[in-house]
Amino acid sequence: MLLTVVLSLVLVMIVLVGMGVALYIPLRIVSLLISDYFGAPFEPLAMDLVRKSLQLIGPQPGQRILDMGSGDARVLIEAVRQYQMQAVGYELAWYPYLVSFIRLHYLKLWSEITIVFANFFKADLTTFDVVMSYQEPPEILLLRDKYLREMPDHAWLISPRFKVPDWPVTRSDTSGQYPIYVYAMGTIRQELKFA
Repeated sequence: MLLTVVLSLVLVMIVLVGMGVALYIPLRIVSLLISDYFGAPFEPLAMDLVRKSLQLIGPQPGQRILDMGSGDARVLIEAVRQYQMQAVGYELAWYPYLVSFIRLHYLKLWSEITIVFANFFKADLTTFDVVMSYQEPPEILLLRDKYLREMPDHAWLISPRFKVPDWPVTRSDTSGQYPIYVYAMGTIRQELKFA
């Protein structure tokens, strides 16, 4: 199954290179429609915000990070390179998934980073120390209960740009293009009296 997917992606990339823009534009449009329907559109987080997001939590080597809507995998690449974290991303749109596939192979990180082509609402959050969730407010509202149900007490939730409604922010950084909000799940459960 995995070999078939990999070969299919390679074939798609060969066709893209051969056909150039003629195939790129429809693929990009379909990808945008898919990501917009199932979640936030593909809008990569600036690298300075990626770095600040990770610095706010002080990750340790071996910790597990999940990026919900991993796009071009920039958060996961930074987590692996700078902090030696175990990294998993969920991405449902073809364009950013293909971009991440190419980037990971080019950087020789494919064996260290897993990108799952699936809806992040299906992700199991119970084994992750850090969850990056760069989502729009409607998705944040839908995910709020999932975070509370599944994330361990020791875990951190990073939410660039938008706050989780009614949650007290544990740490933040407002010096960049967008603010970054960080939540310690154990503290959130205590504050909300969530058992």
